[in-house]
Amino acid sequence: MQDLLPATVDRLGTMVCGLGGGYSLTGLVCGAVSGAIIAIGIDVAARISNPIEARYHIERATRKFIYRFEAEFGSTLCLQITGINFLKDADALQKMQELTASGQLKCDECIAMAVRNPLPSEEGRIP
Repeated sequence: MQDLLPATVDRLGTMVCGLGGGYSLTGLVCGAVSGAIIAIGIDVAARISNPIEARYHIERATRKFIYRFEAEFGSTLCLQITGINFLKDADALQKMQELTASGQLKCDECIAMAVRNPLPSEEGRIP
């Protein structure tokens, strides 16, 4: 996301770390989805100053991304994608390690898909 910002933001990774695990391991919206939506917003807002027009493009691109993501992973919810309830499963860390070792944990795939998702400016859909 830093590449999209008109100014450098120190510690951007730290600022958004609460998105991981579906908002700080609560299992809600996948952090890759949240990050992609933030990137879409930055991309559009950097190019369109009118907030109403920007909102239209951001919402359109966000819906398109969510449909793609759900088609690939079946959900945008961390808990449904991973099958791990990080806050309630006593053995959540062990489950995560086992799924990672067996190649079944989809977090890296989710992140890769979000990063590969074309931004509105890359698709030529905004001026």
